Amino acid sequence: MLIGHIIEAIESLACPALQESWDNSGLQVGDAGEECTGVMLCVDCTEAVINEAAEKGCNLIVSHHPLIFKGIKHITDSNPTERCVALALRRGIAVYSSHTSLDSAEGGVSYALARSLGAVPERALKPVERSMVKLSIYAPRDRREDILAALDDSLPEGTVTGYDTQKLSQQIEEDENGIPMMEVTHTPLTLIEIVMPELGLARAKRTLAGMGDEISFTTQRLEEADRRVGLGVVAHFDTPLEVADFINRIKNATGAPVVRCNTLPPPGEKIGRIAVCGGAGGEFTADAVRSGADAYLTADVRYHDFGEWAGRILLVDAGHYETESCTKSIFMQLIQEKFANFAVYISATEQNPINYL
Repeated sequence: MLIGHIIEAIESLACPALQESWDNSGLQVGDAGEECTGVMLCVDCTEAVINEAAEKGCNLIVSHHPLIFKGIKHITDSNPTERCVALALRRGIAVYSSHTSLDSAEGGVSYALARSLGAVPERALKPVERSMVKLSIYAPRDRREDILAALDDSLPEGTVTGYDTQKLSQQIEEDENGIPMMEVTHTPLTLIEIVMPELGLARAKRTLAGMGDEISFTTQRLEEADRRVGLGVVAHFDTPLEVADFINRIKNATGAPVVRCNTLPPPGEKIGRIAVCGGAGGEFTADAVRSGADAYLTADVRYHDFGEWAGRILLVDAGHYETESCTKSIFMQLIQEKFANFAVYISATEQNPINYL
C-alpha cells in the first residue's frame, strides 16, 4: 500500500478543493509514491510525534494543523517548523495535513463535534457556495455495478438514479459475392445519473475515462447549492438540555477541564438549537445568532465578543485543541474503513500546548 492510498482515503471525505485560500493542507513532506509502513495521527506534528512515529515503524504522519503553514526559505534548526521538517526527512517520514478541507467537509470536524454532544446536525453554519452538477453515464448494462463501485471509491457523496435503455448499432458487412449487407443489433445499455458537487467532477471523469471507451458521459450544471458543506454546523437536540447539562456534555466530549462562557440564560431556559465550529470560530458568532441557535460552541473567542453577544446567545469557548481533538478519530475511521487491518496509531505523546493550572 502506498502513502498516496492513505491520502486518497482521507480526501474521499476532505476534498482538497474545500480548503480556504489562505490554508496549506496537503502533503507537507515526503513522497506519496512510497510504500506506507504505518500511520501516526495527531492534531499538531511535533518533534515528539515524529520520533514516536519512527519508534512505531510508521513512515506517515497525518495531522490536522499543517506542519508548513507559512513559507520557509531554509531548513535549519532556527524554529520548530524547520526542525520538524529536517527531522521528518532524516527519519524518512512523510507528513500530510488536512486542515480547513476537513473543517468544511460534510462529516468533518464540526459535524463530529456536534454529534459527540448528542446533537443532530442540520447544515453548515457558513456554507460554501459551490455548484452542483448532474453526471449522466451511458454504459453496457452489465457494467453498472462496476461503475457504481468505482465511483463509490472516488466520490465523497452523490445521489444516484438510473434506468435501462438500448442502443441501436449498424454493422456493414459483405456477403460471399461482395454485395454489401447490413446487420442491425440492439445493445442493452444503462443510464446512471448522479447529482454531485462540481468539485468532485474531475475525479469522477478520471475514474470513468479509465474504464474503457464503451462508457460515455455528459454533464449538466445545476443551480442548487449544497448547504451541508462549509465551516461550522447548525444542529439541534431532540430533547432540549438544561444549561448545566449542556456545559457538562461539552467538557466530557472535548476533555476541556474548564470552558469560558458569557452571561448564562435565565433559570429554566433550555438549550435546543446550537451552532458549533471546531477551532477558532469567533468570527461566525453573528451567523450563529442568525441561525436561531440558543448557544454557540467554538474556541479562541475574543474578550469583547463575550460582552457584545451577551443576552443574545450563550457563547462557549472550550479551547482550540479541545474542539479539534476529534480529528484524530475522523482520520482513524476513514483509514480503517478502507484498510481494515492496517497499522494506524493515535499519538500518545502529543499534548495540548496550553496548560491549565
